[in-house]
Amino acid sequence: MRYTDSSANAKKWEVELQTLKNNNSRLTGALQESTANVEEWKRQLQSLKDENNKMKLKVSFNAHFYL
Repeated sequence: MRYTDSSANAKKWEVELQTLKNNNSRLTGALQESTANVEEWKRQLQSLKDENNKMKLKVSFNAHFYL
């Protein structure tokens, strides 16, 4: 293999490596954003469950009160 071929091949792999690093960075960011969204949805779900339980207790109390 000639030096120019080797140099061109090395440059090609440098470009490929940089592309992979950039893609990895974007994917990592997307994964972190998705994880944050899941955590927010969990908090919202828990809040709605708590509210639902309070309403059930209120309805149950009112049903017993009027019986």
